[in-house]
Amino acid sequence: MKRALPSILLHAALIFGALLTLTPLGWMVAASFMPTGEANSFPPRLLPSRPTLDHYVDLFTRTNLARNFMNSALVAVFATALSVFFNGMAGYGFAKLRFGGRDRIFRLLTLALVVPAQVGMLPLFLLLRQMGFV
Repeated sequence: MKRALPSILLHAALIFGALLTLTPLGWMVAASFMPTGEANSFPPRLLPSRPTLDHYVDLFTRTNLARNFMNSALVAVFATALSVFFNGMAGYGFAKLRFGGRDRIFRLLTLALVVPAQVGMLPLFLLLRQMGFV
């Protein structure tokens, strides 16, 4: 029983945190089904009084969302396929082949995974700013 209480408290805290984190997402979905203006009322409603799909109908009829979604999906699929293909070949090369500079290149690639690209851009930005370009 002594070990069960901390476990129960931990799980209760995690469930509370998860619900607290998911509440804005749930309200956003509920607000998308509310009639126009109801989401701005005070006090705010958690659930729509009269669920409607008008906002989704407008979204798909007035905008070109379906085509834009397909374009984004196509770019994402091809970019992922190319990345898997080339990274798979590079991984095979690092795993099976022995060549000069292999360990240094691998360390450099590992460092690029650990350090975000924005951090690498910072010195360049500061240099350009000092030179008066930015």
